[in-house]
Amino acid sequence: PMRKPYLLFVELPVKKEVMEKAKPLLAAADRTRVLGSLALAMTYTASGAADMFLHLKSSRVIDFAGAKIILEEAGGLVCDENGAPLDSQTVDLGRKTMIIAARGKALRDSAIKVLSGK
Repeated sequence: PMRKPYLLFVELPVKKEVMEKAKPLLAAADRTRVLGSLALAMTYTASGAADMFLHLKSSRVIDFAGAKIILEEAGGLVCDENGAPLDSQTVDLGRKTMIIAARGKALRDSAIKVLSGK
């Protein structure tokens, strides 16, 4: 069974296939919020204000590096939609990835399973 987040921060693209994949995660959350800032949503997740943040728009490492460090220092977990860690990403303005940021392993694993189909 999927671990249910109480509060989920999310940023969604207009790509229909990504939105369709995310529907079970959105439906499972008690509440969802769109903040409009990747870094703000990740640091709020780090503080415990949210259980998980899904940034399903492709993002550059330069846009999330600082917030990633804050979240990980607070005990959170960050990966791409397939569960791959983001540690090996280089500062390349052309390379982009989706982000799953969670306060715990069960939430992260649930999101990976839904989004990757694994």
